[in-house]
Amino acid sequence: MTIAEKAGDLTPRELSDIKEAEAKAKREAHPEATREEKPLQLLVERASNPKSWIPCIEDKHLRSWMYMSQEKGVSYADFEQLKEKVEWTEIHGAAALTRKTMWFVKKGCRCPYSYGKQQVSAVTFPDWFLDMAKRWLNSLNLNDQDKDSTFPNCVNLNLYEHGDHQVAWHSDDEPLFRGKFQDTRIISVTLGAMRKFQVGLKAPRRGGILKPEKGSMATFNLGHGQVCTMEGLFQKHYLHQIAKGTTRQARINATFRNIVEHAAGCPLR
Repeated sequence: MTIAEKAGDLTPRELSDIKEAEAKAKREAHPEATREEKPLQLLVERASNPKSWIPCIEDKHLRSWMYMSQEKGVSYADFEQLKEKVEWTEIHGAAALTRKTMWFVKKGCRCPYSYGKQQVSAVTFPDWFLDMAKRWLNSLNLNDQDKDSTFPNCVNLNLYEHGDHQVAWHSDDEPLFRGKFQDTRIISVTLGAMRKFQVGLKAPRRGGILKPEKGSMATFNLGHGQVCTMEGLFQKHYLHQIAKGTTRQARINATFRNIVEHAAGCPLR
């Protein structure tokens, strides 16, 4: 009997549980390609300080990895400079301001970035920010010498001014990055206040709400100077969020990625 045939006899919660169980079974029955079958270099393998990287998620079955490290090159002066120099755009949720943002891209790119129905225009990397970013990511040896050493061509900056600012469960699977279909690298740098970063396996929506699969959620504290990577097919199989908290201190997050499919109208498409 299919879900549709059973639906008339089930409560919405029971139906959601069945959908989640079926999605889990399907995922477990269909592993992603191994790194032997489809080579992939992880950032920890090219880092000059590999022993300082902590494995958070090492899911070979789903070709998904997440690591964390503390980077001494991230300073509080950087945090203050970003707060003062960036022309922040407000991002609004259904009922309130959720955070402020900036979208920097490589010279020549004009791809906008979308938050639901709200769109943010591209701004070319300022030289001062590039100098700062290269210092933060120096240990990863991203020197543009080959395909594995490409320096990110865009960064999404988010300013969370206090604990009420947050971003709900989501994946960075926008068409620009093709994270649903191919390996993607995400490098996240935290400046300022510590916030809880939560991850979990994707599950079918429950009542239209996107939440992780039951029992799969893990929580990590991201503080000033911490670098977090998400690699492989992480955005295909996992969700993440910055939950609301009690802090009254501000946090800035810099999320570095590579645009691989430029938007219509972008000169680099």
